[in-house]
Amino acid sequence: MKETVQSPKLNLLSYVLVFTNLLLLLIISSCSLDRSNPLDPINNSSIRVPGQVIGVELSVSPLSASPRYIDIRWRGMDNVDGYYIYRAYSLHSSFERIVTITNNQVIQHRDDSNVFSGGTYWYKVSAFNDYPEGRLEGQRSTPQGRIVN
Repeated sequence: MKETVQSPKLNLLSYVLVFTNLLLLLIISSCSLDRSNPLDPINNSSIRVPGQVIGVELSVSPLSASPRYIDIRWRGMDNVDGYYIYRAYSLHSSFERIVTITNNQVIQHRDDSNVFSGGTYWYKVSAFNDYPEGRLEGQRSTPQGRIVN
């Protein structure tokens, strides 16, 4: 009777293939989870992620204005508690939150803090909702930029 001996390399390869298949199965199955609302792991319909703010428009103050400013306006949204406004000095730099507006009826802001002639300013706006678990922010708007002459 002849015994067959399995190669150690083949055995290791089998384990690697089984592990890889299990890992792929885990990744594929986890992709079907609803991750749209990090504050609501049990899918409570009363907690909603605010939509993306759209219609952001910027206008620069007249040359004669002192201090110089940039007016930021956007389309208001229903069912939000307020807005965040972010500013950066170039499109690809970090955006810093400059103001929190806690009145959802306000859809404009005048930025006159450190706005100077010759500067370039970029803005993003996002909406948020307040819940006992925390503040849930929606996606930020597309960046809008202006040069102050």
